[in-house]
Amino acid sequence: MFGKRTESNEPQSRRPASAAEQIVSLEKEIGRLNKQLHESQNRENRLNSMLEASPGGVLLADTNGQIEFGNQALLALFGYRDKDEIIGKNLLDFMNLEGKRVITTKVIPGLRSVHRWSGEVPVKRSDGTPFTAFADCVYVIGANGDPTAMVCAFKDVSVQRQLEEQLYQSQKMEAIGTLAGGIAHDMNNVLSAIFNLGTLMKMNAGKLGESDRQDIEDIIYAAKRGRDLSRDLLGFARKGNYLKQRLDFNEIVEDVRKLMIRTVSHVDVQLLLDDGLPFIEGDHGQLSHAIMNICLNAVDAIPETGVISISTETIKLDGIDLLAWPQLSAGRYIKIDVIDTGEGMDEEVLAHAFDPFFSTKDMDKGTGLGLSMVYGTIKSHEGAISIKSEKGAGTKVTILLPISRNSNTPMRNTGQFKMASADCSGKILLVDDEQMIRRSASRLLSKLGYEVLVAANGVEAVETIEQMGGEIRLVILDLVMPVMDGEKTFYKLQQYDADLPVIISSGYSKGEKVDKLIKDGAVGFVQKPFELGAIAGEIAEHARVIKPSQSV
Repeated sequence: MFGKRTESNEPQSRRPASAAEQIVSLEKEIGRLNKQLHESQNRENRLNSMLEASPGGVLLADTNGQIEFGNQALLALFGYRDKDEIIGKNLLDFMNLEGKRVITTKVIPGLRSVHRWSGEVPVKRSDGTPFTAFADCVYVIGANGDPTAMVCAFKDVSVQRQLEEQLYQSQKMEAIGTLAGGIAHDMNNVLSAIFNLGTLMKMNAGKLGESDRQDIEDIIYAAKRGRDLSRDLLGFARKGNYLKQRLDFNEIVEDVRKLMIRTVSHVDVQLLLDDGLPFIEGDHGQLSHAIMNICLNAVDAIPETGVISISTETIKLDGIDLLAWPQLSAGRYIKIDVIDTGEGMDEEVLAHAFDPFFSTKDMDKGTGLGLSMVYGTIKSHEGAISIKSEKGAGTKVTILLPISRNSNTPMRNTGQFKMASADCSGKILLVDDEQMIRRSASRLLSKLGYEVLVAANGVEAVETIEQMGGEIRLVILDLVMPVMDGEKTFYKLQQYDADLPVIISSGYSKGEKVDKLIKDGAVGFVQKPFELGAIAGEIAEHARVIKPSQSV
């Protein structure tokens, strides 16, 4: 009898894989690795495509700053054509001195601290041209937590910064302009009283000695100088329009040269003028002051002997030329160049040339308002101005002004007024909130033979007209007043007496509001401080005749 077979607990020995099986297994592993490699290559290609499509410059560098990769945008940004020109270089190679300082004192400490830094960096292109780039840099962290590489993205923000600077300058000029306009207005009120009282003293100076009469003339002259300064401030502030007339700019330049010859001996002023220069429309006095200010700055820049040359010509601004004058529209302009052989300006001074109160002169030799006022004057005349200068190479100031649409003969503002024939008698109402103006101007007008009534504001003016009926021959009405301003007062007076002549008066220049009032019936405008001939001529021309039957 056969005994029963029992199973052993010992593991059975496995049969070794055949060569064929080993080959199949190896082929599977190779396929898997090829698939991973293909997927990795696809990811790398997609990443490269994304980096190349980026509008910003991107680079990959090791932790020491050695560049391992850079996209096409980075090449264009730095001014290179081939990647071999940047691969292997250090990031510091693309920085100027200030940029290297930013990298070593800000970027590297920021990366080491929080593994990221972003901010503006001064960079240079391959030709050495500097520009400002916004950089965003991050560390690539390895499995052990240590940084293994650095990725930086760059964007050129130079144009953006220039636009921001222009906006800042514009806002600053506007703020200073508002302040200057208010100062000039108040100054004109003060000068009005000085001017009026000086004129009164001059009218009564018959029994005074020569010295006293000269003192009076000096007072009036000083008031006129103050008036010119306040009008310069108004020009800078652009508070109202200038007294625009058709002008021959060549005459302005010739007048400035005559004055320069009399006052400056070490500088030769040369003219190269276009005899066929078209007329422009502008304020003769303000444009003369602008050219004079430019010339005086040139004189200060010439320490010993030198030359200032002033040229005029006609140009047509269109096409690519407009890029240099973005604030102007296409059309015909006169071009004025003032070139000096002085010391010139460095980049920092040139950048602030038009800033109010900026001056390189000693405190007792300049206010810093000259070129800023020139800027305001040219801007108000719908023109543009630019300055080119280099240290040691002189300065060139270029002005463009639009030509007049009217080809009539130019007119000069001589300051003379023709007196109309009319009797200097009857009642005149002077409306002004400044007591010193009411007192001095009423005395001055009384000397002319008029009976002067005064009102401190619009409400008092309306009440006076209601009481006096048709006895008032004319009203001189201040534009800026409390309680009721001149504009509202004018329309109130018109409602009561539509035929009442009203002359508008203001410490500001003639502007759109005055133009509208004249269009609506005001008979004229006088800017304070007004000269006797100006106000007398306006009154004599416009005061209405009071018939006996009109008196009450």
